[in-house]
Amino acid sequence: MPNSSAPYLALLAAVAVAAPLVTQAQTATQSGEESRYILKDLGTAGGPNSYVQDTPRPENSRRVVVGIADTSASDPFAPFCFYDCFVVHAFQWQDGALTDLGALAPGASSAPNAINASGVVAGLSETGATDTTAPFPPESHAVVWKDGQIIDLGTLGGTFSYAADINDRGQVVGFALNGRSDAFIPRDNAFSSECGAGPMGSEMRAFIWQRGHGMRSLGTLGGPESCARYINQQGQVAGFSFTSYKPNAGSGIPTFEPFIWTNGRMTSLGSLGGTQGFPNGINSQGQVAGYSNLAGDEITHAYFWDHGQMIDLLPGSDFAVANSLNDQGEVVGVAHNPGKRNGFAYLWRDGVVTHLKKCSEARSINSITQVVGQAFNCVTGASHAFFWERGGTAVDLNKLIAPGSGVTLTTATNITDSGDIAAQGRLANGEEHAFLLVPRKSEK
Repeated sequence: MPNSSAPYLALLAAVAVAAPLVTQAQTATQSGEESRYILKDLGTAGGPNSYVQDTPRPENSRRVVVGIADTSASDPFAPFCFYDCFVVHAFQWQDGALTDLGALAPGASSAPNAINASGVVAGLSETGATDTTAPFPPESHAVVWKDGQIIDLGTLGGTFSYAADINDRGQVVGFALNGRSDAFIPRDNAFSSECGAGPMGSEMRAFIWQRGHGMRSLGTLGGPESCARYINQQGQVAGFSFTSYKPNAGSGIPTFEPFIWTNGRMTSLGSLGGTQGFPNGINSQGQVAGYSNLAGDEITHAYFWDHGQMIDLLPGSDFAVANSLNDQGEVVGVAHNPGKRNGFAYLWRDGVVTHLKKCSEARSINSITQVVGQAFNCVTGASHAFFWERGGTAVDLNKLIAPGSGVTLTTATNITDSGDIAAQGRLANGEEHAFLLVPRKSEK
């Protein structure tokens, strides 16, 4: 993807000011002391479905939610569909109204990845152009939606870029292509897929972007490519990068390790012995959680990195991933132990592991140690969203909303410090919708 370290001027793409759309079933429940949460259906942009399950940071403290919504149009690039073979657009929902945020061109799709406290959204949009050199034909650019406008962040010389996260300063991080090829393309699919993209046609570089300063490459740890995934409020960036140009015998590509970028310097977090490692979040303390292969690259373990020390969270497991951490250094994820049939959601803090629920995965934790995720029927595989808090047991979120909604909540992906939950649900007719669960005691 990227290369050039000089700032890249952002291009402004004019689009019509997004208009509010009427949502279906603004509030799926009404009243009832038996329910802990009020369920709000976020609606769609004219098509059948909407999604928050693949938006890493879908809500802010002001109860503004972003996600992906189907329009009524079919994806013109099918079978190379952007999402579900409808044209999909990033949406913003607030106070019962869904706003279609649009895309860079007519007929193009777009998607958000994060929203900050001011309601500025970072993500990507198809440009309307076709890249004949890439495995995935539609060309897409990193974008920011602000004050009714979509801002094209450009690239670092290639045909693709991706905005992964944004902080409250308006700093955006992600990766961009630089137009250069290297000997490891396209064998580096394990690398590019963890950035949130498919096979790429040129090198990628981690970037940071800020309005007025343009796009800046963060460089690499010594190898051909890097990718930025998260940024905290202090401007520290977590990502991963190849460490050299020397391929490993097993993978055919060089070693890559997670990094933290602070004040212009990229530092490797190290590894748990293997040749591949990734971050899955950074908190305000500069602590990072993620996962790394062990020696031999046959086993993956979750880690917590704290200012120079990488800790294996579940050293006895045969698989573990860290999905989220809070500012207290608490980490949640999913793990599996040798000899056991089923995996489990876990909470780790200061070396103590708490098993939250069998056949489940923890996806998000807030500052008061409330956890949400996805649980599965250990026999049939049917899924439902779950909620856990200290002192209790994991509870099916469908039991915490008023009955009769006709909705099955299948996964919960994010919980804010105020307890608002972003979740994915299935309607009785089979359509998928994004939902917001608001604690009844906090609803005004």
